[in-house]
Amino acid sequence: MRENIVLENGESKEFVIDSKDNVQCRYEMLREGELRTEKTIEEIARKYGYSSDSYYNYRTRFHEEGIDGLKDKKRGPKGPSKVKEDVVRRIISFRLKKPEMNVYEITEQLNKELNCENKTTVCVRSVGQVLKRYGLSKKTIVKTLPKNQK
Repeated sequence: MRENIVLENGESKEFVIDSKDNVQCRYEMLREGELRTEKTIEEIARKYGYSSDSYYNYRTRFHEEGIDGLKDKKRGPKGPSKVKEDVVRRIISFRLKKPEMNVYEITEQLNKELNCENKTTVCVRSVGQVLKRYGLSKKTIVKTLPKNQK
């Protein structure tokens, strides 16, 4: 965790930056970078807990989006899965016809079929997500079986 940053203006006045406020830290880093005299961008970025690459990324985002460009961005998937509906049906079909097949085997079999049809292949993670979404992952199936059938 970063410590609070103290800026001095030469008149023995201090300005404290809350290190928990990422937007403020990034803005001050950019401001200091634009006004720099003797320090390098790398030194300025390091002072605020960032790399010089991050400095330039935030500078670009700031110029394009304004202060919103300095906010944290959502991580992870930005939209729904791109697996087509016919592929989803095939994944479900594999699971129902051969429940003993694991995710890797389903993916391998599915990709063999898709390659024959000159379609895009599917990754193991996507197959696992589809099975989980429909309650067909092996973990879900085992949990839903009565205790005497496990």
